[in-house]
Amino acid sequence: MRAVELKQKITDQLSKIDDVDFLNGMVNLLENNAPNQLYKLSTYQENRIEDARKEFAARNTSSDEHVQDNVAKWLQSK
Repeated sequence: MRAVELKQKITDQLSKIDDVDFLNGMVNLLENNAPNQLYKLSTYQENRIEDARKEFAARNTSSDEHVQDNVAKWLQSK
């Protein structure tokens, strides 16, 4: 598909969407797609990353196997 056709297809699909959160996400995605432009994190995102780094530095982590087991148990309880 050519770029013009893809743009028209995207425009057609977006015109059918009324979900404001989804549309905001699309705007963020498109605005951050410019070359050489850094993604701007929100304060909340920056805080979550900092918390995760502290947990990792303190070796407060779980193995993938442990997490998968917990998820499987949780899914079985539903």
